[in-house]
Amino acid sequence: MLTDQDLLRVQAVTEKMTRDVTILVGSVGTKTVFETNLVNIARQISGVSMNRVRVEEWHERIFPGKPSLTLTDGEVTNIHYLGAPEGTELQ
Repeated sequence: MLTDQDLLRVQAVTEKMTRDVTILVGSVGTKTVFETNLVNIARQISGVSMNRVRVEEWHERIFPGKPSLTLTDGEVTNIHYLGAPEGTELQ
């Protein structure tokens, strides 16, 4: 889970965004702690973004059998995370 400070940074960045972004959640249905945290982080980011970041389930797996987050602006889908974006990755 992201800290309050992380969420404030996300909120500040999303206020300046000129295009919406979607986080595509590639869950595998294992309900492990790791997968649950990954999905919750995507929801946290969306929640503080004032609807500039949406979360959608994604069935096209870049990494079959592994939970992941993929960022897209509707045209480009080329940023993939196999773990929670934290620290410099979050920025």
